[in-house]
Amino acid sequence: YTMICNVITDYATTDILIMPPHYNGYCACNTALVLWGGEFLFQTRYVSYMKHFTSKLFNPHGLSMNQNYVFDKEYFSSLNVRYTSDKCDVIDYGDRLPVMYRGLEDPRFIIWDDKLYVYGSRADVIEGKTCICIYSEDGETIVRSPFLFNRDIEKNWMAIPDKPFHFIYGHVHDEVNGFVEVKIENDCTKIVKIHAADLDGEIRGSTPLVKTDFGYITIVHKPIYKFGSFEYRHAFVLFDDDLNFIKISNWFVFHNNICEFCCGMSIVDDTV
Repeated sequence: YTMICNVITDYATTDILIMPPHYNGYCACNTALVLWGGEFLFQTRYVSYMKHFTSKLFNPHGLSMNQNYVFDKEYFSSLNVRYTSDKCDVIDYGDRLPVMYRGLEDPRFIIWDDKLYVYGSRADVIEGKTCICIYSEDGETIVRSPFLFNRDIEKNWMAIPDKPFHFIYGHVHDEVNGFVEVKIENDCTKIVKIHAADLDGEIRGSTPLVKTDFGYITIVHKPIYKFGSFEYRHAFVLFDDDLNFIKISNWFVFHNNICEFCCGMSIVDDTV
């Protein structure tokens, strides 16, 4: 486990960046991926606004605060484009409440019982809430916050690939100090178990879990405040087959310290 965490958190000498093009004036961000039908399937969230960033390395506009939104509407809108190597489709999740944030945010893929699902956050389906929504060929499931937490904003759940409608809800430090496993039944979220992990600081989910020979692996992230702006850091987390916490890697960035975010990970032929 130590070898795995040390190797994969070193900077890569070579890598591949998939940079989707702009689409009808929308900017691409937060690409999910999954191996489906023998090839990689991607889904990119396209947004109708732009972010300008500030850091010592990159601040062309001389702004004083990170993640400055620049847009020409009274709301934030998004659409999702799903594609393979030879096919591209816009996925329409429907117009809902006229709120400031519209559309499916931060979509992630998961395969349960050989069926493809995509899930993410929406602020336009429950008044005053941002909730998790799950989509498949069977339709939409709107998921409410676990009763114990009852939060107004739900994001970054980590789906468990061999346990349908089970998620690692996240690492909750103040209340329970562990990774919370939940199960979705209709629109009700039930807490299954709290897997103890005595970790410091705010840790948020990023990718769905990936099954491995030793258990599971995922990527998490945390925000930090540094040099007058917020940045993200990432880490790999390992669980055993019973979802007991094993280890967390060193915190790292992929390319820069501005606003990276990882929505998907696959391991194919021992390659991450």
